[in-house]
Amino acid sequence: MENKLPPSLLDFLTELDSSETHHLRFFLITRQLKEGVPSHRKMLDKYEFTALQVEIDTDLQQYLLTVLRRQLRGVIESTDVEVKEYDVLGDELPTLYTYAATSTNAFCKILNVQLAAGVDVPQIKSLEEVTGKLWAYCIAIQSPTTPTAYTFRKLFSNKVVVEESENATGLRSFLAYFDTRNTRLERFEGQAITLDKRIDCLYLADQFFVFEKARFEQMVGMEEEFKASAVGIIDELNADGYIQGTDLLRDEVERSSTLIRKLAKLAQLEDYHKLSPERIKKMANVAKRNGIELKIVGGRVQITTLADIDVVIKLLMDSFLESKQTGNRYEARVKTRIQTPTPTEET
Repeated sequence: MENKLPPSLLDFLTELDSSETHHLRFFLITRQLKEGVPSHRKMLDKYEFTALQVEIDTDLQQYLLTVLRRQLRGVIESTDVEVKEYDVLGDELPTLYTYAATSTNAFCKILNVQLAAGVDVPQIKSLEEVTGKLWAYCIAIQSPTTPTAYTFRKLFSNKVVVEESENATGLRSFLAYFDTRNTRLERFEGQAITLDKRIDCLYLADQFFVFEKARFEQMVGMEEEFKASAVGIIDELNADGYIQGTDLLRDEVERSSTLIRKLAKLAQLEDYHKLSPERIKKMANVAKRNGIELKIVGGRVQITTLADIDVVIKLLMDSFLESKQTGNRYEARVKTRIQTPTPTEET
């Protein structure tokens, strides 16, 4: 398989390999609820993210560069990795996803407002200042001939070590490390972060290159975006009037992250805009041909059970396909639409 990587990524790796004059900056990214927003409320843009700069030594800079070089080389040298635009559902194949940063995403705002804008980013002197708020870490790589790139890695609490303050009993947890010089455990007095051997994504030339899809979605907070898209589609389906029972669909969205993703994918396809009496008839024919029940009363699709939701979503997503070559029928969750014109068939 030919590896068709974006030129901007190839140029960046070439620069990374050929030049030693890189300037690295290290940032910790914090996340906290906006003032006055309850933690249980599901809404878009309820968190605010802040970048804080931390000084790093030469050894750590070299380690971070090595991690980045190795991961990028692994992608470039692989013959299995496909490059695709970000897909809500995606698949299990090795894939490098591209995702355009949006101005509405709260996480993306730290790039435009703090990092890329070149404003002074505050420094921290102690991890205690951000305990409970740490969300990710970021490395900015400035090179002589390519745009500044930013790598991100989701940071989990078990990667951060900070001594606790004494509690009401006068006790605190005891942190220890193994001293290989005298082969014994000794008290660890300090603060530490474990930096991984991989990155989740690279931001370059106004888009993300996503290496770890699930971690990227969690870090950027895409569940909130998916939920907003899902609710928007339900509102439109209800207003169109061709599908009855959208209240059940709305209730299930509050419980099912899988349904949220399916509806968010449907929003990308935009085929739900094409509902009409003729489309409803075609949906009924496809359902019958594939041995599934689609409830229709008075020309309108009826949703009364969870099984109905599954059938309707699959039909709206055009999941039932038939090969003109073999005549075989398939249910395809993930598909790539061919944009080129279809040649006229020879008779």
